[in-house]
Amino acid sequence: DEEDTLIEALEGESNTALLVAIRVLGLFGSVKAVPNLINLFERADRDIRVEVVLALGRIGGKDSPGFLMNMLSFEEGHIRAAAARGLGIMSAPESAKILLNRLREEEYRDVAEEIVNAIVEIGQKNRIPSLPEDLAIHLSSKKPHIREAVIRGLGKLGWTRAIEHARGMLSDENWRV
Repeated sequence: DEEDTLIEALEGESNTALLVAIRVLGLFGSVKAVPNLINLFERADRDIRVEVVLALGRIGGKDSPGFLMNMLSFEEGHIRAAAARGLGIMSAPESAKILLNRLREEEYRDVAEEIVNAIVEIGQKNRIPSLPEDLAIHLSSKKPHIREAVIRGLGKLGWTRAIEHARGMLSDENWRV
């Protein structure tokens, strides 16, 4: 069938064919393709790896969440950002705590923003009451890009107490915050 044909295409060498197969398998939610996608990740270049991680986020299943959570510690920021985005797409409530822990360590602005966006998406889909408070803890981060991402995230969550924290951020040494 078509699913098997797409899974077989994951063994190919053409990046164009790989991208098409990965994206379609992700959009179809092909749980059957998860082991093949994880294997492809190991031998692929960065762009293909990003697509694999995003596809796993769209697919979900039992093996995808653990793989994506592990990718939050990957050495390349693009992969960490894609893993955060994938976890946001899946929106499993248990991912929020792992994302919050990763946010503390994140060195890149764009990855921190993806992590916060994923936390916000999980919070909106699952209505986790403690999430805004858990996110607000990161307003005391020494890293200005984390404080900036967090204040935006709290605003997106519509947290009424965000205004109290925002007032305190007016005197932040980083103008972006």
